[in-house]
Amino acid sequence: MKQIRCAVLVTIIGFLTICAPKAFAFQVNPCYRVLEIKNGVPNQGRIRAWFINTCWLKNDFNTVHEHLTNFAINEYLEPGYYLRNPKVALVNRASGDSVNFITGAEWPKGAKPQHTTYGIIYGSWWNDDPLMFTWGEGANFTTGLLKLRRQFEDTHAEYRGGVSGCWVKAADYLPWHSHYGRMQYLHFMTNEPNAGDDQARLRKTTSEALLWMEFAYKVAIKKIKADDPLTEADEIKLGMPRVDLNYCLEDKKNEKVRTLFAPAGTDYEGRNLLTPDVALGSMLHVMQDSFSPAHTCRVDEYVAGRPYAVLTNVYNYGEQVKANLGDYHHDKDDYPGWLITYTRTGKHVYDNDPIVVGAWLIKAVDQQMEWDDVRKHLEQTIFKRSDRPASEPLPVCIGSSKA
Repeated sequence: MKQIRCAVLVTIIGFLTICAPKAFAFQVNPCYRVLEIKNGVPNQGRIRAWFINTCWLKNDFNTVHEHLTNFAINEYLEPGYYLRNPKVALVNRASGDSVNFITGAEWPKGAKPQHTTYGIIYGSWWNDDPLMFTWGEGANFTTGLLKLRRQFEDTHAEYRGGVSGCWVKAADYLPWHSHYGRMQYLHFMTNEPNAGDDQARLRKTTSEALLWMEFAYKVAIKKIKADDPLTEADEIKLGMPRVDLNYCLEDKKNEKVRTLFAPAGTDYEGRNLLTPDVALGSMLHVMQDSFSPAHTCRVDEYVAGRPYAVLTNVYNYGEQVKANLGDYHHDKDDYPGWLITYTRTGKHVYDNDPIVVGAWLIKAVDQQMEWDDVRKHLEQTIFKRSDRPASEPLPVCIGSSKA
């Protein structure tokens, strides 16, 4: 098949990285750029000149999702896998190494099904760009960015759909619901007011996130196939607007699971092959966002003698970006301290971080684990809530200005 792929060569400085969008979720900057690690700190080069045809596009957004996704993949396979020299320590890599692993071969580690890194990376973009506007190249990429920009403006009556000439009412628009509506769980955010009960919001968000991840997991292990129908019952269960309306399909019977996870087109074989990895990447995105201080409050706590960052609260996206104090969401969506520690030393500050649990989730997919076992593990690790008594004051949130 003709693979969908990035158009750039990725430079590795210190460890494996990749090209891509903005960091940790919302005000996305899905730009093809060189990603780096300089002196042990994640970084990226400036946006390539031939992509930046729009004056609103910013160069200073960080590519956290791509770093985290690649670290999880690498930790699952073996350190240095994509550099073809796993015995070389991460902190000792010389600068200037290059590898275009987004166009690399399928993983040879007996994965069932086999994976492609680019498919999982696109999946880590999907939650921010569910109509896949930015998966093209050249003019298609620039046009896609303009469409993507509009989806973050919540004042329009209609928005551009996933195919040319398609306009979608705001109430039916999939990207709108992922940031302002019922599907904020795609970013481990709540659609409940921040003035509500903290624990009730956290329980509800966790439940909704796990419901989505159950669906995506079954797609990733091909229990739900790419060419299976995506039914109205599925959409209602997931709190999702009608996907057929987002593509202006004449007949809802033509709406498939691949419609949701792979760009529209007639290459059905290629789209079917891509779909499971995109679903897997979407799950990684949810877990990664749950560790952003812009999305949640986590505090230090030992669980069975191991250091964890446990959940105590979850936030509402719309209220943050419109807060009187400014765009708290964007200000906090950055490289966290625990990630910098990992890139500098290879050690985990928290045993339930999204790199550790992300690697475990990829393994679970490859081993075709039962969802009930996967859910239980996620609840006990990445989505673990604080066990402190309600009468005991909580520490300040990890990553907050007071921490």
